[in-house]
Amino acid sequence: MRFSFKNEDDLNMAECKHQHYVPKFYFKLFSQRGIVEVYDVWDKQFHPGSCKDLCAEDWFYSTDAQMEKCISRMELDFSKILNKIIDSTDINQLTDKEYYLLLLFLIFQNARTAKGKDLSEDFVNYFIQDSFKDLLRKNIGKLPWITENFIESYQMPTISGPSHAIAIMSSLETGALLISDLLG
Repeated sequence: MRFSFKNEDDLNMAECKHQHYVPKFYFKLFSQRGIVEVYDVWDKQFHPGSCKDLCAEDWFYSTDAQMEKCISRMELDFSKILNKIIDSTDINQLTDKEYYLLLLFLIFQNARTAKGKDLSEDFVNYFIQDSFKDLLRKNIGKLPWITENFIESYQMPTISGPSHAIAIMSSLETGALLISDLLG
């Protein structure tokens, strides 16, 4: 089964608002006329679900439509590679560049889910809380307001929202190299 993908230049603002953390093209591999069977963990039954609505939230990544367009461009490349694997039924038919992009897709897909977003926010916030307090402790007395009492009582900033998508994208190239030996 092949699937098609809409060119990111054709996306309008309304389409940019409803952002998928699992790409629609992936669901379409398992769908009939845009409908897939979805397992509901609460009632432990399968129900029909629209590919359009699964694993998506309004402005999940960003309120900037350019972010969704950037992700859509990446998904276009990913969908072409998956189509090539489906058509040939052989991953060895991929070029080195396609193989590298497949690795990027795997990393990106793992990191872009709702759980991946929560985990990255938790990690970054833990790092900020821990590192900033250590940095401030090293500077006690250098400025009059940096005291142990200030450090303990100051509420460190936290990161939440779409900012994680930018961090995920910036780490993709390194990540693909790090896992390249796992798939070969």
